Amino acid sequence: MGKSKKESGRGVALTKSEAVRRALAAGKVKPLEGSSFIKQMFGLDVSPQTFSSYKFAAKSKPKVRSVTRGKGMTTASYLKGAKTPASGVAYYYTGGTKIRLAPADDLYAVGHDKAVGVAGGMVGRSLGGGLRLVTRAQLGAAAAAKPTYPVYRAQGATLVVLPEVRVEESRAAQRAELDRWLAAHGESVAVVSRDDDRVVLRPVSGSGEDALAIANDLAEEVGPELAQARFIRVVPRPEA
Repeated sequence: MGKSKKESGRGVALTKSEAVRRALAAGKVKPLEGSSFIKQMFGLDVSPQTFSSYKFAAKSKPKVRSVTRGKGMTTASYLKGAKTPASGVAYYYTGGTKIRLAPADDLYAVGHDKAVGVAGGMVGRSLGGGLRLVTRAQLGAAAAAKPTYPVYRAQGATLVVLPEVRVEESRAAQRAELDRWLAAHGESVAVVSRDDDRVVLRPVSGSGEDALAIANDLAEEVGPELAQARFIRVVPRPEA
């Protein structure tokens, strides 16, 4: 786990999971405000999507109970039930169902100008919109530590997350809730377009990861009929 630049006050560097736990304890339950709180209080960079992931993992953690292990032995804690999910779980919602996302750390989505292989020349698969899907090996040292367009795998497909969120809501009461949410997050979320039932949003950061966090935050806090980051879905090519 990553460590913060500041310490917890006991001489031990703070982990990201502990920083998220403290933010939640302070009432910072929304990913965007939680991320900002952690940066301000602990000097630690935790993206909204990472905050959501740790928050989800904390909610999913099985109950812990203590048992006395016998004479001369200390009291131990053990987990009851299923194994605790790994921290950093990414997901999105579709039709009210949460879909887990597996990071595709071997793949990158980059602009044509950056899709230049270690030996020179264009590499990768065209995705349209000026993007190409390339492998880490093809990029070599040019691979970015934090890509603008994160790549995941889910349900047999590869998903590239774009910095855009599509929201649909036909119910008047829920549209009012959406308006309040947008007003509260105006510094981080920009409204690109809007008609009666549809809104297109964009994270000010321009990050696909932040778009995923915004969509999840909306789904969990407002509950519109649709709140989803825009994906490019890549399916395996059929065998010849």
